[in-house]
Parts: sequence; structure tokens; C-alpha cells
Amino acid sequence: MGLSKSKSNSNKRFIEWLAESRKEVSNLLRYDKELEVLLIISRFEEGASKHRLEKEANANGKRLNEILSRLRSNGLIYELTDGKKRLIFLTEKGKEVVELIVSLSKLEVKSE
Repeated sequence: MGLSKSKSNSNKRFIEWLAESRKEVSNLLRYDKELEVLLIISRFEEGASKHRLEKEANANGKRLNEILSRLRSNGLIYELTDGKKRLIFLTEKGKEVVELIVSLSKLEVKSE
């Protein structure tokens, strides 16, 4: 019973967050490639290099820079420099969006 109540509270918090973030999320969801890059970055706790992202997302440098700029302006990623290497990480907000995407991908659609 506790698990069900916990899940209900979690769903309620998610719906509240979604309502508060509706505009930001809807702007982000218009861009499939941005979501793909966000999910790729999430796989690298030690940060993802631009070269790695270009390769994994199959996006050239200019296109990737545009994507990263949008993700950065939405507060979803940040960058750190490690010597000559620039590494890209998710912000807390970015991690929340990734969790949302993963949760949505697991939803079962029931038709009546």
C-alpha cells in the first residue's frame, strides 16, 4: 500500500512540475535531435566531449553547436574545461528532463 501511495505522490509531483515547466518542455520537445543529444550526455557521468557527441548523435560541428546552445540556454547542460578538452554535463534540470523522458518512454498507453 505504501508503494502505491508513494507512486501516486511521485506522479502528482511530476504533473505539478510538468505544469510549471510546460513552456520550457514544449519548446524542447520540438527538437528530436536535442533530446537525443541530452540522452547521450546522460550516459557519461564523467562528461561528454563534443567529438564524442558529434560521433554518437551523427551531427556535424555546426549543427551540434546549435543544439548545445539551445540546451545551454534552457539550463539543461553546462561545460567544464579539462586541460584542452571541453566536457559537457547535465545540470540538475537536465537530469530531471532525462528522467522525464525515460519515464514517459515507459508509460503504457491504454486504449478504451
